[in-house]
Order: sequence, then structure tokens, then C-alpha cells
Amino acid sequence: GAIANAYDYCVGDGLPSIREKVLNNVKNLKTTETYGLPLEIDLKVGAKYMMTVNIDIEDGLVNGACGKLIAIDYGKLQKTNETVPCRLWIKFNEEKTGRKARANFHNVIRNRNIDLSLKPVESVVRQINTGSTNFKVERKQFPLVPCEAMTIYKS
Repeated sequence: GAIANAYDYCVGDGLPSIREKVLNNVKNLKTTETYGLPLEIDLKVGAKYMMTVNIDIEDGLVNGACGKLIAIDYGKLQKTNETVPCRLWIKFNEEKTGRKARANFHNVIRNRNIDLSLKPVESVVRQINTGSTNFKVERKQFPLVPCEAMTIYKS
């Protein structure tokens, strides 16, 4: 397993002290206030996860889509050389979910002999409302939360 930490960054002009304060405030927000992107995700191969963001409605990559984490691809951060999760391979409950996303990774899938039922999920960026007029915070994170012990109510 691994921990996927959100990457929050400030966009805008203003005092560095205010920038720090705005970034710290975002860390305390609930996932419902960060457009479904958690501060950190405990990634465990074999565990079930639910998408929290609509990525591609036509492709079935929507808020509420569930699947099992089968594999984690890692990459290195340019600034720190730290190894971090960069792509997740999910086996969604619905076979057709993520077919289009999968087609975009045709070469990766073929070269690495990846199971045809797996779909790639990469991190997304969403702008978070901070209440600050000078700064906007953008969060980059995988649009997933664990759903092992979760009941999903859809009306």
C-alpha cells in the first residue's frame, strides 16, 4: 500500500504569511468542501474505492462509481525526487466503466501486459473555495475515497 497525499498550491498575489494561512485552512476542510478530493488517501491493493468526482460521464467515470484497486504505478516528484503514486489501476464493478480512459493508455497496457478489465485513474485538479479574494487554492489528488464499509444511497 501507499499514501496518496494531495498537492495543494496557491494561485494569486499577496503576502506569503496569508498564502500559508490559506493553505493551512484548506488542510482542515472536509472532503465535501474540497470537491471530493481528500487530503490523503490510504491506498491498499485489493481494497474497494469510490470515485468522488465526475471525470467523464459518457465513460462512466462518475461520482459514486466503485471498484477495486488492483495496481499502483509510481513516479518521482521533480522537486524532491520522492516516489509517489501517479496512476491507479481499478477494476470497476461495471465492466464498461472507463473504456475510453483505457483506450488512451493503449500503449502502456500493451507494453506492460495489463489485464483488460483494469482502468487507469489519474489525479485531477480542482479549485477550492478559500474565502480569500487574493488567493485561490488548487488541489491535485486522486478522485477516490475508500468504500469498504460504506453504504451508497443514490436517489
